[in-house]
Amino acid sequence: RLLRACALDYTIVRPGVMSPDAVLSPKSLALADDGGDLKVSAIPHGTIADLCVEVLAYPNAARTTLCAMTVEEGEGADAYAE
Repeated sequence: RLLRACALDYTIVRPGVMSPDAVLSPKSLALADDGGDLKVSAIPHGTIADLCVEVLAYPNAARTTLCAMTVEEGEGADAYAE
């Protein structure tokens, strides 16, 4: 609550189960704003690291909580920036 009440810009990334062995299928990345309703799933560490860097370039990601998961192949995107 304190973070949300301050004037500081932030982005909270809530990943699924981070695993170095998780394999991404094509079009399988999904984001939900403010902890939206996504099924908890395995996601590679590197994918979350990339997302944390990518959000710095998107002002609309400021003051948000992003839930980052994988979905069934073809139901998502190849990259979070899409």
